[in-house]
Order: sequence, then C-alpha cells, then structure tokens
Amino acid sequence: MENRAIQVFGIPAWLLYVLCGAGATAVYFLLPLEIHRDVFSAAFGVGAVAAIAAGVKAYRPGRRIIWHLFALGMLATVAGDLVWIAHAYVAGQKDPFPSPADVLYLAAYAVTIAGLLLVQGKNSFRFVDPLILLTGLFMLSWVLVEAFFQGPYVPSLLEGLAYNGYLFACLLMIAVLVRFLLAPDRRRAVHYLIFASLALFLASSISFGASIPGGGGIAAAAHAGLLLYQVLFGAAALHPSMSALSQQPPAADTRLSWQRLSFLLAAMLIAPGILVVQTALGLPVDVPLVVGGSVVLFGLVSVRMAGMVGERRTLEERLAFQASHDHLTGLPNRRLFSERLENATARLSRQGKGIAVLFIDLDGFKRVNDSLGHEAGDELLVGVGRRLRDCTRPTDTVARLGGDEFTVLLEGVTQVSDATRAAERVTEALRPPLAAGGQEMLVTASIGIALGVPGQGASDLLSACDAAMYEAKKNGKSRYEVRGATV
Repeated sequence: MENRAIQVFGIPAWLLYVLCGAGATAVYFLLPLEIHRDVFSAAFGVGAVAAIAAGVKAYRPGRRIIWHLFALGMLATVAGDLVWIAHAYVAGQKDPFPSPADVLYLAAYAVTIAGLLLVQGKNSFRFVDPLILLTGLFMLSWVLVEAFFQGPYVPSLLEGLAYNGYLFACLLMIAVLVRFLLAPDRRRAVHYLIFASLALFLASSISFGASIPGGGGIAAAAHAGLLLYQVLFGAAALHPSMSALSQQPPAADTRLSWQRLSFLLAAMLIAPGILVVQTALGLPVDVPLVVGGSVVLFGLVSVRMAGMVGERRTLEERLAFQASHDHLTGLPNRRLFSERLENATARLSRQGKGIAVLFIDLDGFKRVNDSLGHEAGDELLVGVGRRLRDCTRPTDTVARLGGDEFTVLLEGVTQVSDATRAAERVTEALRPPLAAGGQEMLVTASIGIALGVPGQGASDLLSACDAAMYEAKKNGKSRYEVRGATV
C-alpha cells in the first residue's frame, strides 16, 4: 500500500520537482559562462540529495540504508563536480583527466550499485545474474572499443586506469540495473523512475567517455541527460511508492520461464558472437578473450543453474511448511493438527497409549481487536503461541486452529493429572503480561481437556474438549474443565 503523496499547492511534490527540474535544465543552457553552468550543474545534485532526505522523512521507508546509499552516491558526484571546478578554474587545468574528481565519480558508481544490490534482498544468487551480464558486456565492449580506437586506448597509465575504471563501472551498473528492473515485484513508479534516471546517467557517461580520446567536450544532449538523471532520482524519492524500494522482495521465482531460458542461452552465445563480430569487422580473433570469457561464462551459468535448482527446492519446502502451519504464529494449523490427532487416536486403539487434548480459548480477545486494532491482536497471538511452545514438551503438538483458539495434543499421558498439570502450566505461562500495541496486557484463557479412549474418533475427541472449554467459560473463565475417562 503506497503512502499518500506529498503535495505542494495541490500538485504532487514529485511531479512539481520534475517540472521545476526540466525548467532548470533549460535555464542551464542559457547561462553565458561555462563556470556558471558547472556550478549550476552541481546544484542539481544538491537538490536531489535534499529531495531524498525529504522523501525519507515523509514516507519513513523500512530499510533506509538503501536511500542513504543513493544520497551518498549523489553527494560523491557533487563533490566530484566541485573538485573538477576547482581544478579547471582555480588551478587552471582545463578539462583535467584524470583528476581527484574521478575518484569521487567512481565512488559514486560504487555506492549507487551497492544500493541497487540491496534492493535485491537476501537472495544469495543476486550477484550471479549481474556477473553474467557484466562478463558478456565486457567481452563485447572490449572488441568494440578496440575497433573504435584501432587498438586499446591507453595513452598513459593513469588515463588508462581511469578510462577502464569508468568502462567497468558503467558495464557493472548496466548489469545490476537490468537485474533490478527484471526482479520480482518491480512494477512500481519508483522503479521506473530510478531505471529511467540511471539509464540517462549511463547514456550520458558513456557519451562523455567516448569523447575523451577525441578531445571533444560533452554533447549538449549528454549534459542534459546528466542533469535530468538527478532530477528523476529526486522525483523517485518524493514519489509515494518510494517505500516499496525498501521492502524485502518476494521469494525467488524459480520457474524456468522463457525469459530466464533466453537470458541463459544468450549468455552462452556471447563467445561465438564475439567471433562473428571480430570476423565481420576484419579484426584478428582474440583467442584469450574468447577462451577466457567462455570459461567464466560457463562457470557462472552453471552456478546459476545450480542456484535455480536450490531455489526451487527451498520454495517447495516453504510452500509445504505454509500449507501445514499457521502463517502468523508458525504453529501447526488445523490441517496438520488433525492429521496428528488422527494418527494419535489410531495408535491409542492399537497400542493403548494414552492421549489428551487441551482446547485453549483466550478470554475477551475480541476487545483487544476492537480497542487496539488487528495488528495489536496479531502481536498478542504471536506472544501466546510462543509461550505455549515454551511451556509444553517437545513431543507435544501445539497448534492454532484459527482466531484465538489453540490446541495442545498430549501423548503418553497415564492419568488425568498429567493433562491437568499441562493445563496449569499453560495458565501459569500466560500469567505475566504480554506486549500488544505498545501496551502491556494481562491474558487469561479458558481450557477444555478431553482424554481419549480406545475406539474414539479424532473428531469426537476434539468435540469433547471443545465442549469442556465452553463449560470452563460458563463457569467463570480463566479455568479448565475435564471431559473423558481416566486412562
């Protein structure tokens, strides 16, 4: 559920920010002096950081570290701009490359990519897909760059390190960004805004990188893209869907969809594609590149396939658990309890081992939901379930049938006192206050006890303890009543 949008003069803040940013971009090109344009450009980044801070304060997303990393990346970009301005206009080094500003720019890539990876959640294979894309893109770019510059572009050691650092950072961001957009539940406005923002950033950065060898400046369209990238990122932070970015993603989709199979097939065909590209461009075949890239891709795709198998097994286990356990407390649900009760009554008829069932109903639980809300009621039920587990034996089955109704299946009982002592332990365990809705609440329960006899069906035994529980409520609540013969 999205937050309510921040509005300024009746206009959503994110939309107003986009409109003002577009207008400021037009103003940028009207400024007469280059230094004024450079300082004005740095102000865009400051505005984006302020927008992120406003969005985090207004919408209070869960994992704020993601937005903090994005803001840090934007600040690193602004710092890089200011350092570059100081070099160019104070130190008098026109278009310095590389400079200390490039360290800050590369750091901005790093923290932004870290934020995108955190969005992927705790899936241990979230790094493999970007690495597959990165390997393929690196192989293709190596060939294309070599063809574009008629040989590797390394005029000096520092320039070579900086230029290839930018190339690697751009390729890694492309890989992570594609994985970000294609991940489950990536259909909110915030995802599209961030994707469009970073796509503009990458396109502009690549244009800037391509201009270095020729000595030219950044094209006007590329510079506009760098400005609009910051505008769209700020708009993403101000959009009411920004909290969705901080939510843990759903469980991995392990289906072998045509998109996933196509992705893996395309990855395996990159190496042959390199041979086709080099042949078409009349370039000598780069054997180390093709062989090394093929080995890396084969290893990564194998790891990914193994991960898909593991994810499917995990998903199957999770679904099986969810089918037999209560989603709120994690206790066995009515279905699993009924199965275990059926098995226990069958063993009672064959082996004569005594069993008993405790039917537990919380007293006055409806008032909690009515006064404090269902979230507080759920918190109380989780606390009750935890205490029931703690006060029973590992061999006992504690289950939640629904609402505020719990049951305990006791096996191996030899007399009525075994069951009544278990009921007394339950009453004692519920005596200390439980936290619910920010308050401490006292909880009592009415408990019905029924002892099984040979030949008795599971449903009859459950009905007997249900009737005993209603008798306990009728006799004053916060007590237990017993039905059934001594075993």
